[in-house]
Amino acid sequence: MEKPSIKIEWESMDLNTSKDKAAVMIILCENGEIEALYIKRASNPMDPWSGQIAFPGGRTKIQDIDIIETAI
Repeated sequence: MEKPSIKIEWESMDLNTSKDKAAVMIILCENGEIEALYIKRASNPMDPWSGQIAFPGGRTKIQDIDIIETAI
């Protein structure tokens, strides 16, 4: 069986179009298969996204040095 090849093409984006900034991290591991890391959001009746599956990350906080720190 042949190993699948993954080609990633990055698209240039203007990140200064909104005052609200956010970042996510998509982590892929290759151990004979491709695996992705995701989180399940905490349950909260006041949160419309409560209990959803998501990639790690979220809104940028003032103390975040860069978008990588936001994603982590």
